[in-house]
Amino acid sequence: MMFGLAIVPFVVLAGLAIDFGRALHVRARLEHAIDAAGLAVGAAQGLTQEEAQELGSKFFAANYPDEVLGTPYDVTVTLYDQSVTVSAKASVNTTLLGIIGRDSIDVAREVEIERDGQDLELVMVLDNTGSMGGSKIAALRDAADMATEILFDNAAGRPDGLKIGLVPFSSAVNVGTGFERAWWMDANGDSPIHSYPLYFNKKVNRWDLFDALREDWDGCVEARPEPFDLNDTPPNLGDPQTLFVPYFAPDEPGDRGSDDSGYSNSYLSDENWSDYRDSSDYDVGYNYEFSMGQAASMIDGLAEGEGLIYRSSSAAKQANVDKYFSGRTPRRGGPNDGCTARPITPMTDNESAIRAEVGNMIASGTTNIPNGIAWGLRVLSPEVPFSEGRSWNDDKLVKAMIVLTDGDNYINTRSNHNDSAYTSYGYVSEGRFGVVSSSQNTVVSAMNDKTEEVCDIAKGLGARMYTITFQVSSSTTRNMMKSCASTDQDGKALYWDSPSNAALEDAFKEIAKDLTQLRLKR
Repeated sequence: MMFGLAIVPFVVLAGLAIDFGRALHVRARLEHAIDAAGLAVGAAQGLTQEEAQELGSKFFAANYPDEVLGTPYDVTVTLYDQSVTVSAKASVNTTLLGIIGRDSIDVAREVEIERDGQDLELVMVLDNTGSMGGSKIAALRDAADMATEILFDNAAGRPDGLKIGLVPFSSAVNVGTGFERAWWMDANGDSPIHSYPLYFNKKVNRWDLFDALREDWDGCVEARPEPFDLNDTPPNLGDPQTLFVPYFAPDEPGDRGSDDSGYSNSYLSDENWSDYRDSSDYDVGYNYEFSMGQAASMIDGLAEGEGLIYRSSSAAKQANVDKYFSGRTPRRGGPNDGCTARPITPMTDNESAIRAEVGNMIASGTTNIPNGIAWGLRVLSPEVPFSEGRSWNDDKLVKAMIVLTDGDNYINTRSNHNDSAYTSYGYVSEGRFGVVSSSQNTVVSAMNDKTEEVCDIAKGLGARMYTITFQVSSSTTRNMMKSCASTDQDGKALYWDSPSNAALEDAFKEIAKDLTQLRLKR
């Protein structure tokens, strides 16, 4: 009898330990379920109180199935203007505590979900190059459209709090033909790269060349001289280097002679070459004040400030300005050769406009990632040429950029005096990538350096960078894009490697979720 009485306290203590552990487990499950319910209700803007209760109860039940320990009850969802409160209770049956009359323990939890008070400005910088053809561009359209729909659905209660822009890119970026001869598009031909002597043997206005050829400008622009090629310094008439120059691919030589081999964009006849060709060296006679120090090394016989002497008939054919005013009609290629991307869509709160342009994306051209990101930066910026963005210092605003590529930076290098095909950086022989070389590896390495530089600029300004590689085999490119990404609060890079169409869809879905994530507060 004495032993029986003495053992009761030990049984009670053992029961407390066991049943308290069961109650802690139930509390953890309860917290998980009400967190899920609160996040679901908070994300679904525009609900009535009854709809909020119904939605919250469904998510609670889905996250607290019947077979889980404990019996929940009193699930209550309370909807406020900028927050959601979810509370619930659960009863857990005891084991040994029943001997003292305690058959169950009740657990109660409550969570408050406060809506994120920040607005969002997002630009999607998406690879639209030739390698994205077929099912890949279709998968990209679907994934980007899905993310756009998710973001706008979650902003239904605050439509003015979300703007999205789109920058399709290939070897060049298209700002849209509506900006023809805009003041910031170097309407007067003052930029130091506007009449670059590798292209033209006298000062000329590219807009006049388009008119002379009876060709429309398709909307692409050249990269500005360093360091303005990557930053969002606004155009300024007082500093011509900051102006943007219309993309104009020069007519390359190609009519006769073995020295004309290897050129890809000969669209005017060189048949009158003998009219202006000297039998020896050819002195163009154009005194050009070069503002770029490397210019003198780019063409044989070029002396800074002393004019231009060609020792290459091919170079002289290319630079001859008179051919553009001969009345000839361009054949093949033309001055827009390489301008393949769809125009930029500036940031807007018009969901239909964004989704329509996402659906219009095409796959053509080569890959110039740093140029695409630089224009993404300018779309986010409050400065001209696109001024839809708010200040970088607005603490009630998140500025974000999604950057996707399906391959390495790439330019078609050539074994001729240009060293490459024409791109938004002109010819590689100009040195605007920081190198003068016809080596593919050398040029790509320089482009990768620029990619990392522009990503650092964007992150330094406060842009939240999400990066995606889509079926990319190169570890160099994957590592570069991972380095380009911002990191979350746990230090994890906001980078997704997507080896399949399904993985690409998941990446966009996760990014959309992250951008709409609510702050959780207990």
